[in-house]
Amino acid sequence: MSTLALTEVAEAAELYTSALFAAEHDLFMCLIVNVSVGTKMVRIQVKSNGGAALSDTGSFALPGGGAVGDGTYLVPGGGAAGIYCQFTVQGTGSAYRASGILRPGGMTTTSISLPAQ
Repeated sequence: MSTLALTEVAEAAELYTSALFAAEHDLFMCLIVNVSVGTKMVRIQVKSNGGAALSDTGSFALPGGGAVGDGTYLVPGGGAAGIYCQFTVQGTGSAYRASGILRPGGMTTTSISLPAQ
């Protein structure tokens, strides 16, 4: 009698927002929703225009229907930079809705949001 071992091939997709110019003391955060029914592995990074990771959540489990705002980055004093969100997600990008939000001056009522594709 022989045994058949099944292995699951892990698919991964990457979603990116457009870059936004953030000035001193602006708050930038990345938000993602898992619109599928199953738990998926997700990683959120805030990156500089040069591609350097400014904030990195590492991989974490996001349940189906779950949402998280993480990868928050506060632009330091004396700094200004173009920054964007990179989402590395399990499965296809169509299972998620993601965006980056810029809050000029920190936690104010004004915000700018860009969808990730």
